[in-house]
Amino acid sequence: MNLYRSFVLVFSMLLLSGCVKIPSILPKVSLPVIGGKSTRQIPLDRIGERIASALPATRKTSYGRVTVLAAALQPSTQNRVEVVAKFRLVTFEIPEGIEGLVRYQAELRFDPRSKRLYLSNLVPQSLIFASPSLEEYVTVAARKGVPGTVASVLRSLSLAELEDVSVKEGVVESAKLEKNTLELTLR
Repeated sequence: MNLYRSFVLVFSMLLLSGCVKIPSILPKVSLPVIGGKSTRQIPLDRIGERIASALPATRKTSYGRVTVLAAALQPSTQNRVEVVAKFRLVTFEIPEGIEGLVRYQAELRFDPRSKRLYLSNLVPQSLIFASPSLEEYVTVAARKGVPGTVASVLRSLSLAELEDVSVKEGVVESAKLEKNTLELTLR
């Protein structure tokens, strides 16, 4: 048993020093960069396609049924994006439904395990209903609940998959939304 341990120790030292190479048969594993940064550019068309394929999404709540119909990202401050989501609310008082828009300030979160990009910390900025004549039938509970329900749907959407990123923490340091590209700096 002692001979086996010494063999493993010597082989490990030779492997780490570069004297022995692992055969190319083994799968390539990208090791995380500790303390490094990674910058990626993602076309907004690609993000838009992923969002469109995941929507519409419906959630049943105590005040009615909320369907998120569409969502889009827009430029905002340095490490935040603005998200505009279109929804339809169906309640007992409004059986045909009322559409509206919710505008959020949001951060981007990279999950290092799944290598996917998500929205996080969605802070509602405005809630607008499309039909002023039906808006009077929207309850106070629905007005308070719709932004949170739409935000939960948006948080669950995967915006992009970044397979080649090898960042350990997965913190989005900055996000710049240019004309047709989202530029991310991850650390």
